[in-house]
Amino acid sequence: MERDTKFPDKEKLFKEYNKFVANCDFILEKEKEFLLTEKINLVVSDISPVPFEAAYQLGIPSLLRID
Repeated sequence: MERDTKFPDKEKLFKEYNKFVANCDFILEKEKEFLLTEKINLVVSDISPVPFEAAYQLGIPSLLRID
């Protein structure tokens, strides 16, 4: 968000989005590593898509929690 406004800082948002997308494969691999190392058998998350994709790729059931 731009300071003192309700409008997003589009340039900053685009930059952060591109940074996230560029690191997405690394983040996904780290999440899968965590799920395997900790022997997780159910993933529950609220908004981040990364845990769901990692769980799907590993065949682990997942559940979306909505408030």
